[in-house]
Amino acid sequence: MPVIIILACILIEHVSRYLFRDFITLSYNPGVALDILRGNPGLALIFSGIACVIIIFACIFLNMNKFTRLGLAIMTGGALSNLLERIFLGYVIDWIPMIFIDYNCNLADVEISLGALIAVWPNMKQLLPRFTQRSNIFFYSSTSISCSLRKLR
Repeated sequence: MPVIIILACILIEHVSRYLFRDFITLSYNPGVALDILRGNPGLALIFSGIACVIIIFACIFLNMNKFTRLGLAIMTGGALSNLLERIFLGYVIDWIPMIFIDYNCNLADVEISLGALIAVWPNMKQLLPRFTQRSNIFFYSSTSISCSLRKLR
């Protein structure tokens, strides 16, 4: 099942760009997110490859719930899509304008972010109280999850 999701994510990224080609402006990003490592595409390729290997390793060897596995599969599809573009083109083609900052992203970037959200969402109930109990800055409200700054003393 994860292999089908990974392949679907790669296919969706490339087909959607083709379908919307008359309505979009392409930008070519040899770096990673937000043009980080723009001057060093080889390093961006290495980091992308390492990230893909780590995510695939986690999917195969770690025991996790179905949502985490689904999220990691979607992340892997997005990461592999970007990695393939870096290998064959030397850059990633971005085409989705971001609203609040002057950068573009691509559907693979959206898949990576969405996959991360899906992967951690079921675990948030367990992670948030543990994080907030150890921190002096945040507190946990039992009626609703809320993070607020406390005055540091």
